[in-house]
Parts: sequence; C-alpha cells; structure tokens
Amino acid sequence: MRLKLHLSPNRQIVPFAYQHHLTGAFYKWLGDEHPAHDTVSLYSVGWLAGRSRVTSGGLAFADGATWTVSFHDPALAKTLLRGVLT
Repeated sequence: MRLKLHLSPNRQIVPFAYQHHLTGAFYKWLGDEHPAHDTVSLYSVGWLAGRSRVTSGGLAFADGATWTVSFHDPALAKTLLRGVLT
C-alpha cells in the first residue's frame, strides 16, 4: 500500500539534509511506541518531490510537494494515516 501526501508550499526554506525530519514526522504520526519503530523496516519513507527552487540554504517548494510512503502491511499504513489526520 502506498500513501501519497500532498504538502502545501513551504514557508521556510527546507534544508538540503531534510530526510531525518521526514523520518521524525513518520514516527511521530505512527506513534513513538509503535512496534515498527525497532523492527525490520517493511516500509519505505520517500523523498520530497515536486518543482523546487534551489537556494543557498536549501529548497523552496512554491507549489507544494508530494511525499510518498510505501508499506508492506496495510494496517501500518492505516495507523500512519490516522496519525496524520490527528
């Protein structure tokens, strides 16, 4: 199962090394105590995609971006989606 999140334009420059922030949001929405946190990763946390402008400090997504997260287990995807909506 795959979730494709459509994100609004950023208000601050996204640093080039932003991947750990996406992973942090993933675990926050999943719940820090979720068993998937310390097990084999049967999910994939993708990169931000979309038209971006490169600045000296990072990336600007004037039209927003998309973020794709893929799962082997649909139940895990539903847990993440509940976290996003909460």
